[in-house]
Amino acid sequence: MSSGLEMLRERLGRISDLEAAAELLSWDQLTMMPDRGGEQRGFQLATLEQLAHEIFVEAETARLLDQADSEVAKGEGTEIDAALVNIVRYDLDRATRIPADLVGQMAQAASDGYASWTDARERNDFLSFLPALERNIDLKMQYIEHFDAA
Repeated sequence: MSSGLEMLRERLGRISDLEAAAELLSWDQLTMMPDRGGEQRGFQLATLEQLAHEIFVEAETARLLDQADSEVAKGEGTEIDAALVNIVRYDLDRATRIPADLVGQMAQAASDGYASWTDARERNDFLSFLPALERNIDLKMQYIEHFDAA
């Protein structure tokens, strides 16, 4: 039977793979994506970011984290394992405060905002970018509200 540490690492690896795929799509958007691909790319990024978030905040992650923490407390792990448990616990505490749909909306808005910015920059027309900027700021403010009570 696999240890909690091993299963936690496997789960985090799958989440990391989703995040890496999103980063690759973002890089492509910045470097090689055709001009009219922005809207679809935003949908793709939103899906990947929201899915990674949903998997991370599932009860199974907390269960594996508790199991790994217990193993570390018994001396079954290394200092690196102990650090991993602490970092994941911190990240999980923060992530569970944020609704998954907000994560998706933020990814979509960031992608849309980038497309809007590149177009506005080419035309030297900042005002056309303003709605996208306002949307991103609004979503960040919603994000921050989830930490006001903390």
